[in-house]
Amino acid sequence: ALTQFILKRTGKTWDGVVVDSVSEDDLDKESFDIFKREAIRSGRISEDDLKLSRVQLLEHLNLIEDGKLKRAAVLLFHRNPEKWITGSFVKIGFFENDADLRYQDEIHGSLMIQADRVIELIYTKYLKADISYDNVTRIEHYPFPKDAVREAVFNALVHQDFAACIPVQISVYEDKLYISNDCQFPPSWTAETLMGKHRSCPLNPDIAN
Repeated sequence: ALTQFILKRTGKTWDGVVVDSVSEDDLDKESFDIFKREAIRSGRISEDDLKLSRVQLLEHLNLIEDGKLKRAAVLLFHRNPEKWITGSFVKIGFFENDADLRYQDEIHGSLMIQADRVIELIYTKYLKADISYDNVTRIEHYPFPKDAVREAVFNALVHQDFAACIPVQISVYEDKLYISNDCQFPPSWTAETLMGKHRSCPLNPDIAN
């Protein structure tokens, strides 16, 4: 509560606070490579923008303030953000039932790495595909559309309340999948507000953007 009060008084969001002890040289090349690959695939950033230096790119993404990296930059691009932000990882478990956990994994690293590897792990280890054939072509049918699961995982990472120090948790069953985080609704929002048409109000705008 004190943290939220201070942030409101300073006009900053949690992910917009700067981190004194990290520089752009400490950030992870693979995380930038993933970002560039997905940015080109989505068409949201031009190839000319991706030719910028690392510092220019971070400034372009509004992840630097007064020459210092914001928390959002550390979460998105540092190989070990947990050094500064406890609980910033993902736990996945396969459950036979609510009380019987069969196996589990933890995915650490930058949010870029987590987003990339969580989806891959869900579809290679945790979900079973029904197999059919179209002539000689093998076709795999998964119980949940990959694009929908990707969107849900990305939303869980983007809107996580990292100040809670609790990881995003994914529970996989034979017939269902739960993705949970410690997000906070904006004041006066209800579940009905979320399910209806509403304006975007992300908890972590720098990460979301």
